[in-house]
Amino acid sequence: TDKAVLVIWGGEDISPSIYGMKNNSYTQALDKPSSRDKFEIALAEQAMKLDIPIVGVCRGAQLMCALSGGTLVQHVTGHIGGYHNIVTDKGEKLYCPSLHHQMMYPWAIPNFKMLAWPPKPLSIVYKGEPSDRQLENHEGQDIALPGEEPEIIWIPHTKSLCIQSHPEFIHDVAHPFIKHCLKLTEAYCGMV
Repeated sequence: TDKAVLVIWGGEDISPSIYGMKNNSYTQALDKPSSRDKFEIALAEQAMKLDIPIVGVCRGAQLMCALSGGTLVQHVTGHIGGYHNIVTDKGEKLYCPSLHHQMMYPWAIPNFKMLAWPPKPLSIVYKGEPSDRQLENHEGQDIALPGEEPEIIWIPHTKSLCIQSHPEFIHDVAHPFIKHCLKLTEAYCGMV
């Protein structure tokens, strides 16, 4: 069968204007969508219109979280680099690479499903939380998350599998995290 999936990869921060916030000093994005933001938004909108599933990795996961009705925490401290453990919704323990200072904040998204998270919070600082939306400057607004730090989520209404960590950093196709990501892609997007 002919199946398609759109993959949106990692990279620089997306503009907070996409999710209705102003930049804080940690955000390395423009206050308006960049040309890459606009291009990827157009791709995502076309995929959603055509009912094509989307896999977002890191920046792509954050973009799809924002386009699906969520927001981002503009700065976290515990995911900047290296590997860490995650726990899946099925109780599996996996080891995955991480390289991001922003984090998905999906709690406003209807029916999103948390598929994986670190077993304990990795970050000490969270800045730029969605309830600060009305503030001109939300510097120093430390927050508490209403749940675990999201590592992998599924968003049904936009058919988005959002993987905040970096499976592409692992070059062994037999690695448990790679196998898990492929299994999720097959289960939620209908293909590998």
